[in-house]
Amino acid sequence: MNRATTARKSAEERREDVLQAAREVFAHHGLSGASTDEIARRAGISQPYLFRLFRTKKELFLAAVERCFSETRDTFEQAAEGKTGDEALTAMGKAYGELIRSKLASGPEVPVTRERNSSGLRAPDRCASPS
Repeated sequence: MNRATTARKSAEERREDVLQAAREVFAHHGLSGASTDEIARRAGISQPYLFRLFRTKKELFLAAVERCFSETRDTFEQAAEGKTGDEALTAMGKAYGELIRSKLASGPEVPVTRERNSSGLRAPDRCASPS
């Protein structure tokens, strides 16, 4: 397709592309190690345009985290709708498991950056989608 026949994306569509790319890059490299140039490339925009959408790397990171929290909250609310008590908790747990499985199945391996938890056990180096 040439440039004349390609539909232009709206600023909101580009923002969504940037947030998706940011989630992937931040998941792999963390806030400090992530490159805004890589995020822009993955989103198909220039780095200056990325900074028109998000003033700072930290602002972009917080927006990506907020998107994850919102998606999780929405998943819980939909699963628990019309339910109470243990029934709601069970539905929320199942829905969360499905959300995590869908993310693992649709994405590459994601490095885990935690060192040790409170019991002294070391977290795995990577979370991989099930085969």
